This record gives sequence, C-alpha cells and structure tokens, in this order.
Amino acid sequence: MASGRRRLPQAGQFAIVGDAPPLRPLCKDDRYFEKQGRTGCASPSANRPPERRREPQLLSAAKGMFTTFEHTADLGLRVQADSIESLFEEAALGLMSIVCRNPSSIETRQTRPIRIAGTDCEELLHDWLDELLYLFSAEHWLAARCRVAFDAEGLTAEANGEPVDRRRHELGQEVKAITYHGLRVARHDNQWLAEVIVDL
Repeated sequence: MASGRRRLPQAGQFAIVGDAPPLRPLCKDDRYFEKQGRTGCASPSANRPPERRREPQLLSAAKGMFTTFEHTADLGLRVQADSIESLFEEAALGLMSIVCRNPSSIETRQTRPIRIAGTDCEELLHDWLDELLYLFSAEHWLAARCRVAFDAEGLTAEANGEPVDRRRHELGQEVKAITYHGLRVARHDNQWLAEVIVDL
C-alpha cells in the first residue's frame, strides 16, 4: 500500500450491517447540517435482509475508501470518508469501478456539471449515483474524478471524464439501477459512512 494511504479498518469496525454496533443516523443537530441550514437524513430502516459477506478489498483511498460486497443477486457498495463531500466523491468512483474494470484508464477530457436538489442525504446519494449511471447508460460517458459541494438547496458537482472507448476501457458488470434497498448514510467517530446496493 502506498505511503500516506488510509488503511482499511478491521472487520466490523465501521461495518454498517450484521453484528456491528448501530450507527447514529444524521439529524438536524449535526454541525454540518446545522451550518448549512439543512436537515439530516431520515432514520434508516431497522430491518435489513442478511447479506453474503466476503473479505473487503481496498479499491480507492485518496480522501476516503470504498469496498464492494455481495448481496444476493445484487452488489453492494460501502464507502468511508472524512467528509460528506468526499463520501459522495468516493461513492462515484466506487460506481465507476463496477461498470469499468480498469477505472484508472478513464481520462479527464470533459467536464459535466451536475445539480441535484434535495435536503435528505440518503436521497441525494441515490440521485447522485443515479445521474452518473444515466450518463454511462444513456450517453456512454465515464467519470474519472468528481468534485462535490453542498448548499441549502442540494448538491452541485463537476464530473470529469470521457466517452467510453472500448479500445481502452474494459467494461464491467451491467448496473440496471441504484436501489433504495438498504440505503443509508451516517456519521460515526468523525467518519462519514454510506452503503448502497445496485441492481445488476
């Protein structure tokens, strides 16, 4: 592992599922949302189906990290970051790593501005990933890097990437949809955590 990269936490330390300690849902008392004049996300559902676990693999660790996990016939994406902005940026890279097996081959030739309205962090994460999935599915466009900012009305982002080039990009699994099933965002011990399941 390269020097300065964050190490993957021990199993269960930041796990959101299974027998891990419950994470406190975001609320309007969180300093970030209080400063922005926004409310936090709704409390996550208490009932979650069991998942098939496998050893996590570190895929990215610039300002955060993401891992994937198997979930019945679908695929889950678990993200950890130091800030909510980095959390959304890492989630985008995680999605790209699913649809493109060699995401490092994606170049930043074009910039796409993205604006998503909303005040619920879980819905914003869903809509953010759904927009990136639309760009890939409908316009055959891949994001290599994203910059996300929040305000009282929602999020504003710039996605840098390029159109799919099958000579360089090895396409991965087909993602049909970003689901709401098991979707959650929370903050725990000064770390932002998210989990989302994609329909394959």
